[in-house]
Amino acid sequence: KGQEATSAAAKKVGPEGYAIGTSSEGGKNRIAVIGADSRGSLFGTGALLRHLRFTGKDVFCPALAAPETAEPWMTERAIYYASHSHNDYHTGKDEDIRRDLEDAALWGINSMWVWMLPIEHYKDISDPAQHETAGLEHWNRTLRMMREAKALGMRTGTVIEPNVALLNFVKPEFQAKGGLAINPKALVCDESHRIANGK
Repeated sequence: KGQEATSAAAKKVGPEGYAIGTSSEGGKNRIAVIGADSRGSLFGTGALLRHLRFTGKDVFCPALAAPETAEPWMTERAIYYASHSHNDYHTGKDEDIRRDLEDAALWGINSMWVWMLPIEHYKDISDPAQHETAGLEHWNRTLRMMREAKALGMRTGTVIEPNVALLNFVKPEFQAKGGLAINPKALVCDESHRIANGK
């Protein structure tokens, strides 16, 4: 009966929603987490983990009078990894990033955005300089992060500023002129960001 009630509650939630229910039947205590879809099951599992109570080595799940349900009120719930500022996302261990992504997924994050390869250092996409250790490692790290996110069912995307472009793409009339403490070959622009969201 407990699982049936939870299943019925789950059918009423929207995409990526879930229901959690508890019951005691035949002397056995049961917990059911049922998602409206695969992401809902994942987010529901995260909700269950936050519902549990830990005392020493023991774990308790408080009984629920009726199944609890939840569904996202935003379609896109993204986390942005600024993987270019010598922070943990840039220099940390892959295992730490994987665990961080797992934690984000259990909290209901369904998209992960990363900083695009710093193309402003290269003349064009075939520039041999981009194959130097730093550039190649940055690119490979970005790909590893995206693969980990996709394995968790997340969408992935890249973030890049309008004033970041391959050096050969910057026309002279759009280049910064003297007096500015920026790359003179860089585009002059505001601080807005452009997001290219992938699928």
